[in-house]
Amino acid sequence: MTYPTAGGPCAAYVFASAVAPAYDPWHPLALRANLPDPDAIIAAVRGDSRFVGMSVDMYVMAGLVHRLRTRKRDIDDRLRLVPGSPGELAARNAGIYGELYRRDPERARWATPEDADSLADCADEGLLFEVRVHDEPAGVVAAMRWDAHGMCGFSVEELALDAEHREKGLGPVVLQRLLRKLPADDGDALWGTIHRDNIPSLRNALRVGREIVGANMWITPAGWSGMP
Repeated sequence: MTYPTAGGPCAAYVFASAVAPAYDPWHPLALRANLPDPDAIIAAVRGDSRFVGMSVDMYVMAGLVHRLRTRKRDIDDRLRLVPGSPGELAARNAGIYGELYRRDPERARWATPEDADSLADCADEGLLFEVRVHDEPAGVVAAMRWDAHGMCGFSVEELALDAEHREKGLGPVVLQRLLRKLPADDGDALWGTIHRDNIPSLRNALRVGREIVGANMWITPAGWSGMP
């Protein structure tokens, strides 16, 4: 179950207790809630007998576009973003993820490629690009206008690089190029959700200036069995 909530662990516990009976026939494992300041909340529930556990599922990473644009930029003149076809880039994207799954099968549990329909939505806004390095195909990046998590602005829908272009510091450069493409208004943010185990993407987001502004969290009240 996923619900937005506020007020920290007490509110989460009250909410879980209120909704749990309706889901008894399905034997719910845990509550998935959107919470601010995840590290502080996890620290606050340590030793609290009302909870079996609490952990981050996806971090919400965000920064105001106008501030991110004024940060010192990672410069790499080899790299360009070129508008692309949803069908072709979806196939490229699937191939990139397939290679990642072969290296790390566990990744398939929490990382899935955006498909042609999703990328078409980004293309309709002029925010679907092929990443090119030395004018050779290197990956896919996409965004779309999406107001969520109390923010208005743009969501990073995809950023996937071919194997030969990963671990070379190009992720933040791609995001900097993407920032220049956004038709942003004052107050617009660039945000996205990143799985807790996706360390490269977390580092890329931090390096470009985005911050952790919240998280989707697994909350296991006492009496629930919790996530496997």
